[in-house]
Amino acid sequence: SGEEYFQARRISDEKREETLSKLFDIAIPQLIDYSSIGLAPGTAASVVPLSFTQDSHRVNAEYFTEQLSFALSRSRVLKIVERKDMQKILSELSLQNTGMMDEDTAARFGKLIGAEVLITGTVYARDGSWEIFLKMYRVETGEVLAVTKVRLDRELGLGN
Repeated sequence: SGEEYFQARRISDEKREETLSKLFDIAIPQLIDYSSIGLAPGTAASVVPLSFTQDSHRVNAEYFTEQLSFALSRSRVLKIVERKDMQKILSELSLQNTGMMDEDTAARFGKLIGAEVLITGTVYARDGSWEIFLKMYRVETGEVLAVTKVRLDRELGLGN
């Protein structure tokens, strides 16, 4: 269809986690490569929980967020930073229920947790697949540095 995205299909002899690991291990470097600014090795980064379009997709959004965080922890350029009180910060920014992140909120959130860049996105259910639009934000300015899209077979999620 002319769209550019990464796609993961369920492979019978491969565990779900292995497939997702491979997919997100490609998506993170693409965000870095397509960033509108150069990112130096050791740039502090964090993953903001992925938002979802239907409440029934919450568990999959949480699962994909964990897989994305795991991939970020293996990045050679970005250094993952996490805060134990991330849920409290999300609540303070009124993101607990919405999960939506805009440029201003990304900047405020990133400053609170000590990140220079944030990676977040939205999970959609479409035609037997999950589509995730990932965005990388620059905390200092709130600008979107890069966007990529991944498509996953529904079987790679945890249900629904």
